[in-house]
Amino acid sequence: MDPGLKCTAVVLTRNYAVKEAVSFTSDTNARDGAGNLINQHRVHDMSLTLRNTLQGWIDKYDIKTLYINIELPILNRNRGGVGFAGKKCAACGQDKSGRQVGVTTMMTQMRMIAVYQNVLYELNGAEILLGEVNPSTAKLAFTGRGDAGKAMMIDKSVWSKRPDVKDREHLADAQGIARVLPAGTVTMHGDDRYPRPLRYNDGAVGTGPDWLKKPKVTVRTSKREAYNKSRRQANKKEK
Repeated sequence: MDPGLKCTAVVLTRNYAVKEAVSFTSDTNARDGAGNLINQHRVHDMSLTLRNTLQGWIDKYDIKTLYINIELPILNRNRGGVGFAGKKCAACGQDKSGRQVGVTTMMTQMRMIAVYQNVLYELNGAEILLGEVNPSTAKLAFTGRGDAGKAMMIDKSVWSKRPDVKDREHLADAQGIARVLPAGTVTMHGDDRYPRPLRYNDGAVGTGPDWLKKPKVTVRTSKREAYNKSRRQANKKEK
């Protein structure tokens, strides 16, 4: 899966062969007082589309185990960014001075990914294994170059000769992400479908009024200070 606020692409593969693919966005026009699109509305609409798409594939192909890879965003670099103005990819010659991803944009994307992951708990009929993939890892597995640009990703995909496909660059990224088997996955199935705490640390959390108690602070003193303190106490006793 290649998640994005403007376009999210999802590719279903089996033995690395593409079976189905879809890309979608939100047509919501909800805006704030400044006239900007409200991302929460867009993410909500797209998360429902994602859930319905995956559930449809599970039912259609009678999928028992579904590995879902989600690409993670990268700070300050999305097809380029800081320090990449005018530079080209060594692999494909594509200009790398793309849109910069700042902290605000990255946090918005991370919140979107969190919502996407939450809807996966609603899928039924299959064991869901969720993994997160770094973009450079997906590029390396798909093209052999960790710094591959969009042109090379498209060229290696099944959409290389389909310029009529509007979102083929996102679909190509999703196909590349599907080539990676994450080192670690989270199982969302059966009794493990809903996360639960293993134990509560009552000593740290406390209950009721205990939250209001000030913690005891241990002040370490030097040997000199301890000696002077003992001498002062001894002098008081002598008096």
